[in-house]
Amino acid sequence: PEAPSWLTQALHRLQQSYPQDSFEGTMRYTAVSLTTDQPVVLNKDQAQNDVKYMYYPRIRCNDCPGKLYTPGPELGVNNFEVHLKNKIHREKVDARVNGPDHGA
Repeated sequence: PEAPSWLTQALHRLQQSYPQDSFEGTMRYTAVSLTTDQPVVLNKDQAQNDVKYMYYPRIRCNDCPGKLYTPGPELGVNNFEVHLKNKIHREKVDARVNGPDHGA
């Protein structure tokens, strides 16, 4: 499924502030707590009777492969913006935009 419109719109606004950065909204099939309605990480020994499985909105940072971020219900994409300001992320964006030898 496609990312929800609230996430797509929020990421579009965020892209205007970070035009060099590469990220996208996505949906990931994941375990979600029946109590908190938030994604949970299950280990193989954990009981699964208090979870449901569903597609959950995530943000993929294309500059930091393997990283998916969960937008918060009240925070929207604000928690992802913290990642965009992170020094290591900024270095990866700069390397992609300016080439790996820039500033070396």
